[in-house]
Amino acid sequence: MNDNNVYHIKLGRAKKKYSYVTLDCNFEHFEKWDKYTGLSKNDEKYKDIRKEIIGNNNNMIEQYLEFIKSEESFPTMPPLDQQRDILGAYLNEYLLKDKIQTIITNAAVL
Repeated sequence: MNDNNVYHIKLGRAKKKYSYVTLDCNFEHFEKWDKYTGLSKNDEKYKDIRKEIIGNNNNMIEQYLEFIKSEESFPTMPPLDQQRDILGAYLNEYLLKDKIQTIITNAAVL
């Protein structure tokens, strides 16, 4: 299987009742850890790199949740604690279970 296949998705029109927001990031871009992608949990650097990524992931999650709290147009969203748990479990446990992977890791290799 070729990991570099790109499948274009045609997007529909934007809904007028929603606006688009661009936030300044209070977390570092994940390209910082690209050189460590695939680093095994048996490697001596794994624990330190994993700790850095978890801290960064938590900053990203908190920024997202702060934004959600400020928006009144998301009444159907799950409770914030549940969203924090789901995102934390995926980013900090699933992606970092046996090797270093981030949200920009190619999904075809997961």
